[in-house]
Amino acid sequence: MKTIGVIGAGTMGSGIAQLFAQQGMQVVMQDIQESFLERGRQGIEKSLQKLAELSGFSCGDPAGGDSSY
Repeated sequence: MKTIGVIGAGTMGSGIAQLFAQQGMQVVMQDIQESFLERGRQGIEKSLQKLAELSGFSCGDPAGGDSSY
């Protein structure tokens, strides 16, 4: 399995999407409104930035260059 689909971009959905993306999988996230997807994507970016700061790594593009959630 290389691609996973996540229905819902809320706290749980975006967390699940982030977890699988961090494991190297392609993630497709869907929600009923584009604004919900954007909020979920921003939450993932914020979380990745915080992880990068705590671990001492630099995070140039937390979304990995592909923001097609």
